[in-house]
Amino acid sequence: MLMLIAVLNKLTNKKMKKITDTKGYLIILTIFNFQFSIFNCYGQQIKRSALSSTAKISTQTQYRVTSTIGSCPGCSVLHPSSPAKAPFSRQGFQQPPVLYNTPGCFDMSTLFNTTTTQTACGLRFDFEYAGNTITDVTFDWDFGQDAFPKKSDVANPVSIFYATAGLKIITLTIRKGGVCTQSASKVFTLSPTQFSVGAHAVLTNVKCFGDKTGSISITPVGGKSPYSFGWSTGSTGNILYGIGAGTYQVTITDALGCKFSIDTVVTQPSQPLSIAVTKIDETCAGFKDGSVSVNVTGGTKPFTYKWSNGVKDYIADTLIPGKYTLALKDTFGCKLDTVFTIIDRCKKTLASYDIITPNGDGINDTWVFPHIEDYPNNQLFIYNRWGQSVYSKSAYLNDWAGQTNYNQPLLTGAYFYVLKLNDTKQQVFSGSITLLR
Repeated sequence: MLMLIAVLNKLTNKKMKKITDTKGYLIILTIFNFQFSIFNCYGQQIKRSALSSTAKISTQTQYRVTSTIGSCPGCSVLHPSSPAKAPFSRQGFQQPPVLYNTPGCFDMSTLFNTTTTQTACGLRFDFEYAGNTITDVTFDWDFGQDAFPKKSDVANPVSIFYATAGLKIITLTIRKGGVCTQSASKVFTLSPTQFSVGAHAVLTNVKCFGDKTGSISITPVGGKSPYSFGWSTGSTGNILYGIGAGTYQVTITDALGCKFSIDTVVTQPSQPLSIAVTKIDETCAGFKDGSVSVNVTGGTKPFTYKWSNGVKDYIADTLIPGKYTLALKDTFGCKLDTVFTIIDRCKKTLASYDIITPNGDGINDTWVFPHIEDYPNNQLFIYNRWGQSVYSKSAYLNDWAGQTNYNQPLLTGAYFYVLKLNDTKQQVFSGSITLLR
């Protein structure tokens, strides 16, 4: 900073004095002709103008520099002497946004240019970014109410038109990664003689996934009647009924041959109404511990539940054996009806396989007793043909592969089993097993 002051003194042959150095800006006063200059941290002069005549700066008295426009870093500092009734100097400058001085960024001070062309079908607008040339940026144009198209991401969009007259606001936002973002806007008023034929669409979206209950109603705006309509579906009216979710395009042509196309999107719930079920059968007759609970996906919340036994919640419990119906509805009345059957686990058919071939081929490698997992307190005993115990296990889970309790393979032959379920009925099953290798 001191070297910069020395160079300026030498070039101007005038006494220069540094007043303050705040946030990267160097403020220089030329004492004899009261010139006020600001330099940024790159040595570029940002603003230079004369001080007002409200006071005369003296280094022997207290003073401050203030701004009539914008922010003024350090302006609250008093320099450097008496505390009362000190003169001060006002400077009519505005500190530029930091964005303008960021290397590699862009300048939006000139906003953007607009060119208009009057056609038989209305006024057409071309827009052009007028800032400094820069690479690796994204453009985001918003052309305001009733513009067609509504948005653009190119630098210089062309042939934009409006379907209504009135106040229009065009905004351009430019972004360069995470370095900088800048916006600029223009406002103008479009007269009724300057807009083209256009249209407004009123949509009815599909409420239940997969249904065809959507509709689109088109109302032309501007242009000259009568109008004709051409839909992507082949329809020629201004209303589409009974349509599913999807994108539909319509082209409106007025009496002068002016055309306007609009894409409309009919939506539906993202997924069909469906349920994931957790069902528990009754342990044994009289236990009343059966239950069914459902987790709903798809559709539109909130949901209503109506069980055939009068329950109105996502879970029905204390169930006994029998059939139960759930009528499920979402907020739009989409329906899903499901029937569940609760059984008495004690009445399951319990019959074991009488042969095992533990050869590792994945077929009959272990002795299977169906539904054994429903009886966690069971006990299994295996005997050879001489009545000697060769294997036993509590809480058996269909994993005996013809081995002893010491994991030694048994010889091919006939074996006998006793299986105690240890349930409320104290059921015991016994029989023979043929072991083949």
